[in-house]
Amino acid sequence: MQEQQQPGPFDNILQTASPERHDRSAIIVIGAIVALGVLLLALVLPPVSILDGGDGGSDGPAESDSITTTRRATMPELPNGFEAASPLYDVSAPADLTGGVTVTVKLTARLPAGAAVSLYRHDGDNWKRVGEARVGDDGMSAVADLPALPSSLAVLRSTEAVRIAFATLPAANEIDPRIGGALDTLQPLDYIPSPDGKVLGTTTALPDGVPYRVIPVISGIDPNAVESILRSPEIQAAHINAIMDLVEANGFAGIDLSYRALDLSLQDAFLSFATTLAGQLHASGRVLVLSLPMPTTDGVTYEAFGYDWAALSEVADYLKIVPPDDQSAYSAQMTAALDYVTSQADRDKVLLGVSNVAYEKGADGVDVVPVSDALALAATIERQGTSRITPDSDVTLVGANLLRTGGATGLHWDDDALSVTFSYPGSNGKRTVWVFNAFSAAFRLDLARQYRLGGVWIDNAGVPSGGSDIWSVVQTYVETGEAPLVKPNPAMLAPEWRASGGTLDATTGESVLWRAPAEPGPYQVTLVVGDGVVRVGRAFPIEVE
Repeated sequence: MQEQQQPGPFDNILQTASPERHDRSAIIVIGAIVALGVLLLALVLPPVSILDGGDGGSDGPAESDSITTTRRATMPELPNGFEAASPLYDVSAPADLTGGVTVTVKLTARLPAGAAVSLYRHDGDNWKRVGEARVGDDGMSAVADLPALPSSLAVLRSTEAVRIAFATLPAANEIDPRIGGALDTLQPLDYIPSPDGKVLGTTTALPDGVPYRVIPVISGIDPNAVESILRSPEIQAAHINAIMDLVEANGFAGIDLSYRALDLSLQDAFLSFATTLAGQLHASGRVLVLSLPMPTTDGVTYEAFGYDWAALSEVADYLKIVPPDDQSAYSAQMTAALDYVTSQADRDKVLLGVSNVAYEKGADGVDVVPVSDALALAATIERQGTSRITPDSDVTLVGANLLRTGGATGLHWDDDALSVTFSYPGSNGKRTVWVFNAFSAAFRLDLARQYRLGGVWIDNAGVPSGGSDIWSVVQTYVETGEAPLVKPNPAMLAPEWRASGGTLDATTGESVLWRAPAEPGPYQVTLVVGDGVVRVGRAFPIEVE
């Protein structure tokens, strides 16, 4: 039997009981999203502009210094799911010209300004993706920064029109009213399997006329229960019967199995079990969803933790990728995982996990916390010195979990995690917090777009669980396939100080000098922090004697 494992943050979300809430002393102030332009990379080569030839382009070369481009007379067969937004150009440059380059390519038809498109090269046999581009303000050109100049170049655009969004609903939660039309499927986290094959849990009462199809999750948080089921054909059969009774009694559109602690010796048993269950679900017009851990790689081989993505893709209707607990290297890890998954499975069935809560990592593991609690933690104030505070005296206050001179990092955008983050020294060593919001959601949604996945799943659709409002970004992705890639304004991440009396020597910064008023009495100084969308303040009481 396997030893009971400590659940990670996604396991904490996949529970049948509401998580214990944190103490709060936060004053929440909702701010607006501030749009910023994306800074361009520093370049080594001169820009390459493929804008010649009027409306239809030209068969002749276009030259930028010693770089030349020539339009091909014919376009090779395009990858499935893409259409050409420009001609295909052959590009040549001297061998000694190396480094990054900005490329501007003329489009054959007007596209929305700011829309995301992809740059591809053709190596004679196959198309290879070389980078992302953005449609310029004129709508007739696409601009991209590339690490190297490709030998050929064309702008391609996805023609995929159907994208779906699932969202999990923690047990006994109310549905977030901000969701609107962003979702296709709601997934209550109500059930767990028992070792004898039964399905345990209490069904969440959803409002009448809920506008989403409902596919609940059975969370295999106890690996012993999953192992017991898979090792016994009799218990497997009982478990399938219990699942079918559950979905038929409640009118569910299907079931999602999140059995992610699989013993490697049970790979074939899991596939056989999923195949039989899928057959019964499909016979009744229902679907099977499988939540699988993100594959990892050491750069040479991939670890899929006993799950055969290719075979399971033939069986299941949707495959949900569950992101890692530790978000510190999310971008590189998920990109590598998607390379593997899309080489094995039908990408139209793959759903990428997107978070709208916060995660805190320490020596004791990774925990899920509401966004407001995470920001309140960033707004923690400490006083330096212990002497009595008298009228007109000076008091130094610091943002204890933001102070760089104290070992913290301050709030900042993390390109590796694709989120707002901060680290601070805790009682048991360094602790790191990642805060997910509309900015981070857009960058993760863009991964789904780049890999032309079937859609995404959001880890929190509940009100009390403290998820941030990412729903308008999700809806834009579902409807258009695009996501606005804008990073939060650094000014919105700067801590701000306020006082109910007395004076402050500054209004922003990681520390402040507060001069007490001339009159004794109770006062408070508040530190306000934000993630670029939400502002949260935490008050520090001061008694002037």
